[in-house]
Amino acid sequence: MSDRWEKLREVVKRNGVFSLPKYPQDYCNFIGKYTDPSPAFAWLKSKDGLNCDNLLRELKIVTRGGTNFGVDSNYTRISMLSPDEEFNLLLERLSAIKGTIINGNN
Repeated sequence: MSDRWEKLREVVKRNGVFSLPKYPQDYCNFIGKYTDPSPAFAWLKSKDGLNCDNLLRELKIVTRGGTNFGVDSNYTRISMLSPDEEFNLLLERLSAIKGTIINGNN
């Protein structure tokens, strides 16, 4: 899971359209040391107040929009638990954005 988070953070950093929350390290009782958290879901936020769910749907990325969870439409929730093939396709499609904003998403 931590590898997936690392890959997603890199793609988001490069495209410039989205941001991810920064989670502080916490102590893991299982392995006995501090680690970076790797939640099962990623909250993606569009930087320019765009409707994140609609923007991603235009790119054929199915997510759960933030309004389903009581937050703004510029947030969306992405599952980090999908099969490798689906996750790699997600990264590929997010990489294709590269700072360009698709019209009609406000």
